[in-house]
Amino acid sequence: MDKERGFTLLQLMITVAVMGVLLVVFDKLTVAGLRGWAKSKKGYEVQQSTREAKDQITKALRSAKANTVLISRYRRLSSGGVQAYQPPCSMVTFVDTQGNSRAIFQDGGSIKYTTWSGTNPYSLTPNANDLYVRDIAQRFSVYYPNPKDYTQIAFSFAVKTRAWANDERDMELLVTDVVEMKAP
Repeated sequence: MDKERGFTLLQLMITVAVMGVLLVVFDKLTVAGLRGWAKSKKGYEVQQSTREAKDQITKALRSAKANTVLISRYRRLSSGGVQAYQPPCSMVTFVDTQGNSRAIFQDGGSIKYTTWSGTNPYSLTPNANDLYVRDIAQRFSVYYPNPKDYTQIAFSFAVKTRAWANDERDMELLVTDVVEMKAP
């Protein structure tokens, strides 16, 4: 009498159940890994763009003549013809060492840098290329760190974004720097 070899129905059902559990665990780990990767990638991109913005703002302010700096707030006309104000101290205008009139300011969620001609910095129409940070800036502020020394100027800005649309947590980064300007 030959014994038949094979698996019983119970053994097959247990194997299928264990494989199902393993597939669910593998799926959860894969999704968690992809979310972690996306968050890391977005964090790297945000850090890189804010570092570049900080370096460009620092370079521009280093070229400012200290006696030409004016700290104010940017205002623009909204679509209804009403002036829309940004927070106080969210704009700095100055003349650089080459005699160019420049401005760095917050406009909505963007930090912009531009050159203008004429005497009215509020009529600025910056180009898209003049953007330092686009759509993620929270607070741009310019101030004098030492009220007795007007050759130093400080700035700070915060950026806030999410790694993906349905992420429940924001990524935030605060950037500050103190710059020594050109003496008058």
